[in-house]
Amino acid sequence: MRRLVVLMMIMIATLALLIAATPSAAQAQVSVGIVVGIGTPPPPLPVYVQPPVPGPNYTWTPGYWAWGPDGYYWVPGTGARTGAWRAMDSGILGLG
Repeated sequence: MRRLVVLMMIMIATLALLIAATPSAAQAQVSVGIVVGIGTPPPPLPVYVQPPVPGPNYTWTPGYWAWGPDGYYWVPGTGARTGAWRAMDSGILGLG
C-alpha cells in the first residue's frame, strides 16, 4: 500500500512537471488603427495655358497641390521625356 502511494506521488509529480515544461500556445496580438482626417481641402486647380513641351518625345506632366509645413503649395507642371527616351536618358538601357 505504501509503495502504491509513493508510486502515485511520483506519477503526479511527473505529470505536473510535464505540464509545467510544455510550452503554452503563443499569444499574438494584432492592432489595426485607421485615422481619417477631415481637414482643409486643397485650393482649386489654377487655370493656365499649358506651355509647349521642350521638344519631341516629351509629354506634359501637370502640376498639383502638395502639402507642406506651411499648408498647401503649388508644384508646377513640367515637360517630361516619354517611354524609351526616358530610359535612355537615365541609363537604364545602357544607351545614354
